Amino acid sequence: MSQTTVSLVIFPLQWASQLSSSIRVLKMNNNLFGGEIPSSLQNCSGLIDIDFSGNKLTGILPIWIGSKLSILKVLRLRFNFLSGNIPQQLCNLQYLHILDLRHNNISDTIPKCLSNLTTLRSYVSSWISYDNYDESTTVIMKGRELVYDIDHTLRFVISIDFSSNNLEGEIPKYISSLVELVSLNLSRNHLTGKIPWKFRNLSKLETLDLESLEQA
Repeated sequence: MSQTTVSLVIFPLQWASQLSSSIRVLKMNNNLFGGEIPSSLQNCSGLIDIDFSGNKLTGILPIWIGSKLSILKVLRLRFNFLSGNIPQQLCNLQYLHILDLRHNNISDTIPKCLSNLTTLRSYVSSWISYDNYDESTTVIMKGRELVYDIDHTLRFVISIDFSSNNLEGEIPKYISSLVELVSLNLSRNHLTGKIPWKFRNLSKLETLDLESLEQA
């Protein structure tokens, strides 16, 4: 009996366009979806958790993620083939806690406006009604898993992972403004310079991975 191997499935655009605008969580990780992230998802303004990890998505990071999905808390796009830069519009996601873009082909510099995500301190999760939505998320740091309750525990940016991309420029010292950061992974990029002295302000940081950077 011959075997048929499916190597790529184009992202189901028609299906995505039929999603309810009130959907909260969209997890389509570890499939074989290819193509670009469908623009119809920008109509799903109620999304707080997106996970498209482990697919074969291409194209750039859509700017509408930052302008249309205003209450997004978790964005995981790791292990895809996304290219281009990190759009500054992502800095508008004032409720964002986890941003995982590792293992893509993202280039250019890390936008300075990410330091603006400290405005999360001014917002309490309970101000938004999620209709009894109960969801947790896991952050893996050097083999150790930490589980966070999205509604009650996550009130600040706690994890940024930009590893294994083509980011360049100096190691951004303005990340030191994210004082609640627990995990920061910038490894395997083309970042240069010294480890910023201000990183000492990250008193809650448990994992810092700068492996294979061009440090001075």
